[in-house]
Amino acid sequence: MVEDLVRLMELTIDTANNIEQVFEEQLDTLLSLRDQVILQLRQSESLTQADKDAIIELSHYEETIVGRMDFLKEEASRELTRLRNSQMNKSKYDQVMAAESYFIDRKE
Repeated sequence: MVEDLVRLMELTIDTANNIEQVFEEQLDTLLSLRDQVILQLRQSESLTQADKDAIIELSHYEETIVGRMDFLKEEASRELTRLRNSQMNKSKYDQVMAAESYFIDRKE
């Protein structure tokens, strides 16, 4: 079995078991290792039965990990939307008032 495949298996299981505490950095590390293993497996002459079994076992964790990734993506999207709305509201407030305006708003 490819040594990195063993590391990928351990990291995947650890990630899946602690999925609620996993953030982008850990997922990025997992995906980088996964890409590396995929490249190694494509370059190898043949896969052993142990390699095939490990790949099948890894696929069982995919739904859990992808679900966490989707959750983090949605959370980031919500925060970006909130930040954009906040900046829009601030820029409206900071605009220079027209000289003929009847209302004066003081900045605090």
